[in-house]
Amino acid sequence: MTEITFHVNVVDLAGYACRLVRKASAQGRGVAATGPEAVLEALDRELSAISPADFLAHAWAARADAVPASLHPATVWLAPRPLEAPTHDVLVNLGDDLPRGFESFVRLVEVVGAADAERVAARGRWKAYRDRGYEVGLHEAAA
Repeated sequence: MTEITFHVNVVDLAGYACRLVRKASAQGRGVAATGPEAVLEALDRELSAISPADFLAHAWAARADAVPASLHPATVWLAPRPLEAPTHDVLVNLGDDLPRGFESFVRLVEVVGAADAERVAARGRWKAYRDRGYEVGLHEAAA
């Protein structure tokens, strides 16, 4: 069953997600990020702006066929449609919707901002996961 954790009160979604995917990648986990395209584009910029020593290969899942298959496990996939991601280890959700196909991932990290609308949407997702029988963890990102 998918392990689900909510990271709440995040001030900078793209910056926080960048740190999350770097950590998961360093642990050898395949990572995909999902959410609205504008948020994924911001994450793409964050991943491109890190120092060359910390560089993480990243690509849009819709163009996975352009990435050599041998690089798929080490690539961070930007996936508006998560099921298109070639790896299904960790999924980072940066959107307000329940990600389609989340249950095919080993782990789901929900990143939630501090705005009221984001928190209301997150409560709905939390309830949907619990109603499906998932245990849900909570991590407070900001004090």
